[in-house]
Amino acid sequence: MTQPTRVVQVRTYWLIVGIATMVLSPLLSFGAAVQIGQRNAEKAVVANDEAKELARVESRRITCAFFSSSLDVYKENPPSTAAGKAQQANYAELYRISGCQPPRVN
Repeated sequence: MTQPTRVVQVRTYWLIVGIATMVLSPLLSFGAAVQIGQRNAEKAVVANDEAKELARVESRRITCAFFSSSLDVYKENPPSTAAGKAQQANYAELYRISGCQPPRVN
């Protein structure tokens, strides 16, 4: 005697749900990965801009400190030669151009 074959019946609903899940899951994952990548790129750009601004501020602070200390030396020991006076005037002009605070008067 032969055994009867077992027939598995799947409702059409489950077949559609299964196929839709297999098709949509990779697409949704890809979309989420793209969005995450874009968000990370935007964060990197913002962090880069902040780092540039901090570097610019630090550079300006160092520049102003250099010109200020150079002018302080000339204030303590005024130059006697024309070249020394010209150098002092150059430092004062560079101090002013750099936007250092407070404004100095020779």
